[in-house]
Amino acid sequence: MEWSRNKLYQVEAGQSVLKGHELVSLCAVYGVTHQTNKDTLEALLALLSEAKEKGYYHAYGEVIPEWFELYVGLERASSRLRMYCPVLVPGLLQTREYAQVIIGQKPGRPAAAIEQTVNLRLERQNLLTRRAPKAPRLEVIIEEWALRRQLPDGGMRPQLERLLTVGGAPNIGVRIVPAAVCPHRALVAGFFTILEFPMDGARPADPTTVYLETLTGAFYLDKAPEVEAHQAAWHGLEALALDEEASHDLLHQMIEETAHV
Repeated sequence: MEWSRNKLYQVEAGQSVLKGHELVSLCAVYGVTHQTNKDTLEALLALLSEAKEKGYYHAYGEVIPEWFELYVGLERASSRLRMYCPVLVPGLLQTREYAQVIIGQKPGRPAAAIEQTVNLRLERQNLLTRRAPKAPRLEVIIEEWALRRQLPDGGMRPQLERLLTVGGAPNIGVRIVPAAVCPHRALVAGFFTILEFPMDGARPADPTTVYLETLTGAFYLDKAPEVEAHQAAWHGLEALALDEEASHDLLHQMIEETAHV
């Protein structure tokens, strides 16, 4: 590559954006070419183009905790996301009004920081409609009581309408666990996301990872027993949740109910 050691360090640390011909040459060193791995090379070139267009989440500065930066990168690299949401609508499907209420709950947070964080959350949603690389598949299972919690000034109706709209997209599935369902295993886990990644030849480019978030940090689990436990919980949720059509019907019903609140 005829790079200096400093140039290599900058590239590996994400401090320097490659030129297109540099990426193609570097991929060739690792045996990734149009002839051998066309899809992988094209996906990398698309990501490079995206990196040049925007610094993306780096532009949001200090409003992003360091532990969340890793998740944003994993989210954008994923090919499939499965989210269990027991108490809140997931960030990727929130309206601006809903996000403002949730993010504004942190004590002492300045209005400017709240707005920046809300803007980041909305920008993250762009990955669901991107063209290159292909947008990931998003599957969401939400507890009904999370959708029954009202927002100030009737703000929950637009949120329910958004869930109904995005649920019709080919790469997004929204299902609801009815409130009448008895307590179940996944409630112990709380909110979790299972991230899967594109195939690199015969195996995934990165291991399936489970993301768990707390008030002060996050856990990233990729050991087989940890992933298998959460996948088993997910399969249990699939058995309890309404199918997509019935979930859409329930959303329609809740939207109608908000007109009388």
